Amino acid sequence: MTAGILPDMKIAGLCLFFSNVFFVVFPSCVYGQSTAQIKGVIWGPQSAVMAGVTVNLLSVERARTTKTDESGKFEFLDLPISTYELQVRQAGVKPVPVQEISFSEPAVRQISIVLQVAASECFPKIQAAYEDRSDKMNLAGNIANFSSSASPVKNATLTATHKETGTTHVVNSNEKGEFQFDSLEPGKYTLKVSHQEYSELAGIDFWVTRENLTRLPTIYMFRKNEHSVILCQ
Repeated sequence: MTAGILPDMKIAGLCLFFSNVFFVVFPSCVYGQSTAQIKGVIWGPQSAVMAGVTVNLLSVERARTTKTDESGKFEFLDLPISTYELQVRQAGVKPVPVQEISFSEPAVRQISIVLQVAASECFPKIQAAYEDRSDKMNLAGNIANFSSSASPVKNATLTATHKETGTTHVVNSNEKGEFQFDSLEPGKYTLKVSHQEYSELAGIDFWVTRENLTRLPTIYMFRKNEHSVILCQ
């Protein structure tokens, strides 16, 4: 073995193609470190850099959030060896498929993401926000009538289902349309909202972590048999 040369070092590249975006992931080894890193750049149409794009990195332990800089770059440093889910949020672009990134040893993952412009949506997908948690409450939000956003929907039934275990938790909204879940097991969940006077909503996906409070934006419901004209701009 030649001195100064590490044997069997391999650098692998993995290209993942999606209909809406293009991911390129380049894993490499990090020697002398005990934590992992994720570094990336986000591009727009015509190779334009995308500054100010929100990037979430989620795991059962905590949620990490950053924004791309003026060069379209972002990074997450000092990551424990674990599995993470990378989410990208930006108005006016096609939805970006979530990217699962797993580490079995210290490494640096280099990621390149290309966004594509999309038409505006009347009802964009509900996106959770992640705050510091101070008590046992780890999921909160509120329900409102779509026809009157100032009108809360009370006694709505909310069912949160853990995607891996199938465990369900049920609460009802209060007089102000507010709801909260306490002591949920960390992991990925989906939420269903039902009410005898309103059309059911389902497929609201989010994470619950050990360190964060997951907060959902206002969830709007439509009254049954109510006919409205909705104009999207």
